[in-house]
Amino acid sequence: MRTRSTLVALLLLTLSVLLAILLRSTPESESPVPPQNCSPTPVMMANSAEGREFTSLKDLPDFPGSAGRVSISGFVLTSSCKPAPGTQVRFWATRENGEYTDQSYGSVVSDESGRYEFSLPMPLAYPGSDVPPHVHVAATIDGQVIMTEVRSLKKDGGVSLDLVPELDTSTTPPEGGADLP
Repeated sequence: MRTRSTLVALLLLTLSVLLAILLRSTPESESPVPPQNCSPTPVMMANSAEGREFTSLKDLPDFPGSAGRVSISGFVLTSSCKPAPGTQVRFWATRENGEYTDQSYGSVVSDESGRYEFSLPMPLAYPGSDVPPHVHVAATIDGQVIMTEVRSLKKDGGVSLDLVPELDTSTTPPEGGADLP
């Protein structure tokens, strides 16, 4: 009976060691984002930030009359759907009176897994315009400038936005990965 208990304990110990080895041998370069979530970011042209300096600031300050805050987060991925750490993500939005001010512009840098996050006051609509309140987001990835707008904003809510350039069609997607155009 004692031999059986020892054998079971030895077997469990061996399985634990094997599991630990497998977990440690997982390549760090694997994306933290499931490949099926990797699709190019819709690009919208906007030049309202041309020539502007972006402050390295994760949270833009509130302004008088702001109606809550919005957070935007996601991953910066390369054209082959790998994390793009160290990428500067720039963002800007209107403030008082629906206009841009010196405090309308901020930027963050993606972390080692390509993740970024920032928050800002809920933007206001442009004066006399039908364009809904929105946040501009831009990054340069694999030499491609990605510039888009986030319009589905909710007061005191969060929005997820992955930044991905046009996908590299010269490589085969990972098993179970995204369909390439």
